[in-house]
Amino acid sequence: MAILGCQNLFKQYMFLEPEQMAIYISIIHIPWTLKIIYGLMSDNLPIWGYHRRPYLVIMGLVQFTCLITIFFEKGYKDARTLTALVTVANFSEAFVNVVTDAILCVEARKDEKNGAKNLFSLVWLASALGGIMGGAIGGLITEYSHPKYIFLAYSFMGLLISYFGYKVHEKTFEESEDYFEIP
Repeated sequence: MAILGCQNLFKQYMFLEPEQMAIYISIIHIPWTLKIIYGLMSDNLPIWGYHRRPYLVIMGLVQFTCLITIFFEKGYKDARTLTALVTVANFSEAFVNVVTDAILCVEARKDEKNGAKNLFSLVWLASALGGIMGGAIGGLITEYSHPKYIFLAYSFMGLLISYFGYKVHEKTFEESEDYFEIP
């Protein structure tokens, strides 16, 4: 959804040329290429003894802060500011993606017969439906109002990530090999 808002702002409000837009959009996608580093960080650098939960909370708050800043502080007026804020938001989103994949892998191992295929099928279904809904909502927002409202709406996803990340009951690595309990 944020990329849709960026493209619309770059084209309709900042009047950027296609090659300028391509450069900025490429910069925004860089955090997704570094996912292996995020996995290594969350696996090897615990925060307060936990490997997943604090990262979800922190990254959700980072995403919220960046996107709400675009909305309130007129971060949508300057292409470089917009690119920087959305790049940091994408970093947090990519980090959350890695951490949730790790949690899913641990949870899928609990049911050796059907765990992985059932859990991952459900996750991919939810992801696909979320993508369709996000695209539709983002398209409607850009069609009928200013694209800054996309960032407002999308910022609250960061708060949801933080909230649900806080609710994950994770045991410390020393306590158990399977250190997650999702109630």
